[in-house]
Amino acid sequence: MGGPGASDDMKQAHLTQAWLAADNDPQAKATGRYFYHLRPLAANRQADDKALQDRLLEICAELSGITLPA
Repeated sequence: MGGPGASDDMKQAHLTQAWLAADNDPQAKATGRYFYHLRPLAANRQADDKALQDRLLEICAELSGITLPA
């Protein structure tokens, strides 16, 4: 995320976010995609695992006392 242990070049970090927010490039208008250095990148396959998603929400509810609506 940041700090001395960050794995990316902080001089490049903002470029993709700015491009996605302000550019008229059709690629920049994509939604629901993960981008890295102005290029689409596949997210970790675990992100599509419904059981893991459900378990994460269960843990969040246990910690916060707030259950999201179904």
